[in-house]
Amino acid sequence: MQTARFRCPFEFAGRLLVLAVAWLLPSASIAACDVPVGRLVSAEAVVVVRAAGTEAWSAVRPPHALCEGDQVSVREPGRAAVVLQDDVLVRLDARTTLLITRAARDADAELGLAEGIVHLISRLRKRVGVSTPYVNALVDGTEFTVSARDGKGRIVVAEGAVRARNAQGETRLQASEGAEAGPGAAPAAIVIRPLDAVRWAIHYPQIAWLDEGQLARLPADVAKVVADAQRALSSGRHAEALAMLEALPPASVSAPVEALRVGTMLALGRVDAARERLARNAGNDGAGNEDATLVALDVVILVARNEGEAARSAAQRAVQRAP
Repeated sequence: MQTARFRCPFEFAGRLLVLAVAWLLPSASIAACDVPVGRLVSAEAVVVVRAAGTEAWSAVRPPHALCEGDQVSVREPGRAAVVLQDDVLVRLDARTTLLITRAARDADAELGLAEGIVHLISRLRKRVGVSTPYVNALVDGTEFTVSARDGKGRIVVAEGAVRARNAQGETRLQASEGAEAGPGAAPAAIVIRPLDAVRWAIHYPQIAWLDEGQLARLPADVAKVVADAQRALSSGRHAEALAMLEALPPASVSAPVEALRVGTMLALGRVDAARERLARNAGNDGAGNEDATLVALDVVILVARNEGEAARSAAQRAVQRAP
């Protein structure tokens, strides 16, 4: 089992700022409870909430107050973030449904993960319980990831300790360790690469952007779509921007436009899809050449994955393409 200590490549100061400020933001909605237990603070795609005791799902935008018993669901292809009253930041991946429940006596917060992936961060050590259909976790720490997908539950601990258990048994984990359980099976330790568990949650800077000169060189109809997509990105509507760019006819997508599209995928946490697109576009001019911005996007991914040598090699290629 991997035992090396792990630090996620997030800016820790930025995480503390989110936790300190987000709870103070005024809510755009009227909570159905006197004391909200959480707040939706960011949404990069469609997020719907089913209020406690109701059957209907309603689309919401941050900031949105959450009550005990509310369910939050994130649609593809984006991500969302919730801050709990106990200063726990919960990042939700696409296709994730989370139930906010009453905290047990031995926990500061309690969550039910019906499906999907959540990444939890706290500025102080917290005892957080997360239940899934396959394995339950009681974590004493500051950073960890829990997933319930593809018929199994998985827990990865970045900082802290966890007790993973279900009806078949339990196991205890420390930082940089993970466990997995499927139907009818006790949780078992697995070999992990902690960065892989959170690559969808990492912030990838938007390095691809078309200026006025580049837009002017595009066909008028394509330039309008790209300009509209960039305005959507500027206002945080990443999923809407990606939908616009994906609707462009393939023959009209130049390398700068493709770089913008790949960068938008990364902004939504769709790392695997972005890497597949980059691989398909390597040498796409027919002469084996690579666009410098597309190579630079690959550098961003490699740096986030802590693959230093590969990132250095790719950066050198990018400089050669655009010295």
